[in-house]
Formats: sequence, C-alpha cells, structure tokens
Amino acid sequence: MSDFKYIIFFAVIIIGIPIGVAIAKRNPRVEKFFWFLLLFFTAKTEDINFFSMETYRGTSKGFEIGLVDITAMIIFFLILSRRDKNPIQIPTGSFLYLLYFLFSCISIINSDVYIYSFFELWKMIRMYFYFFVIYNLIRSFEDIEEFIKYMAIIIFFITFLVLKQKYIEGIFQTTGPFPHQNSLVMYLLLYGALFLSYLPENETLSTWFQRSGSLMVVIAIIAEFKLFSLNDYFDLNDTRVFGPVDLPATYKSIYKAIIIVALISMVIGTIIWGYGDIIIKNT
Repeated sequence: MSDFKYIIFFAVIIIGIPIGVAIAKRNPRVEKFFWFLLLFFTAKTEDINFFSMETYRGTSKGFEIGLVDITAMIIFFLILSRRDKNPIQIPTGSFLYLLYFLFSCISIINSDVYIYSFFELWKMIRMYFYFFVIYNLIRSFEDIEEFIKYMAIIIFFITFLVLKQKYIEGIFQTTGPFPHQNSLVMYLLLYGALFLSYLPENETLSTWFQRSGSLMVVIAIIAEFKLFSLNDYFDLNDTRVFGPVDLPATYKSIYKAIIIVALISMVIGTIIWGYGDIIIKNT
C-alpha cells in the first residue's frame, strides 16, 4: 500500500497536471477553481513524504510534496503559457529571501542530523515557489477580491471544524485542519491581517466602523456562552474546593467583572452596528 501511493502520486504528476492545465486554459471557471484549491490546500494539507521519518518531532518529517504543490504547478504552467501577454516577473524581495536561504544552507554545519535540515530547506523552496506563483498570478485588484472570497470560504470551513471538534468530539484544545493549535492561530492571524488591510474603494470608513459593531456583538455573545459553561465552577453557593484553591472565593470578583465587560461590549457593539456610520460622519 505504501508503494501504491507513490504510483498514484507520479501518475497525477505525469497525467493530471497536463490535463488540469489544458482544461483550465479552456474554461476560466476551472482556472478559478484551481485558485481556490491553491489556498484551500494550505489549510487542509494532504502530503506525501519522501525519505519519511514519522517519529521525528520537528515541523517536517520528510521531503514533502502535497496537493498544494500539484495545484501550484498547474497554475505555474498556466502563467507560463501566457508569458507573451503577461510577462513573468521576479517577485519583490526575492534577493533578500535568497540571502536568507543561503545563510540557512550555511547553518546546516551546526546540525547534528543533516537530513532534518534538508527537510526544512526543501520547505523553504516550496514556500518561495508558492510566492512566485501567486505574485505572477495576481494582476489586478479584482484578482485580490477573488482571493478574499476564497479566504472567507476557508475561514468558514475552519470554523466548522473547530466547533465540531470542540462541542461534538469534546476536544479541549482544538486544532481545526492543522496538526497543532498554534498552527491554527498563526494561519488565521495571517488571514486577519489581509482582511483588515482590505478596504474596497466603494466603501467608506464609516461603513467599516459600523460593520465592526457586528463583530463586537458576536465576540461578546461567545464570551457570554463561555461564561455560562463555567457557571458551575463559579457558583457563589458552591463550597467545593478544587485542590488547595477555593475557586468561588478567589475568583468571584474577576468572574463578575468579566460578565459586566461582556454585557457592556454587547451593548456598545449593538449601538455601533446600528448607528456607527452616523457617529463617524458627525465626528
């Protein structure tokens, strides 16, 4: 079975990529679907490892190649086929990244196990390839808007997985589609930065301020539900002692303060949601 997966992989490389390029060149919708997959497979990773070392606890367990790489190759050949109309450009910052990569290569001399370092260097090459493809793929502000839509879909997908893991499977520290919860946080922080920097020309600051009120209300509601789930631990009539610390006695004031802050946030968020644009326009 382990050998069969390599056969499938090379079949996809040899046959699937040319077919994907040919179909995408004829059908713009298929091409846009590959755009979506390029982002989606950065969250829902499906990889195959060469020289696999599954017992290694580092961030790379082999020379990984995944569905995101295959999708990036398809888009790369699409870009290459249109180089007469849209010349291929070297991304800004490539020289600095090359210096970083060279210094990383030199640092291998400090490694106890060289192959582990080569795993990471291979990952750096893959990262630059993605960057190169995206840099030459995006040609207009409309392309950015297209990617923003795909990011929103992916965020909904991650949210669904996290809620499923938390409230159905009972996982305390949810990871979503990622191997670790820290990866989940870092991934969403990148998306958050892109969303916050995105301001369509036809929308004003007052509109975005008004929309922020809805986000504030949602966060306050989630906080209230979380507080409700902790109610048994902070019941003022509860005399249980958890270890050497009596939670109701120690954290009573903090618990009440958080409840008040959540309620105030909900009220303020509702006001901003309803009248935020008027407040900004009259300021």
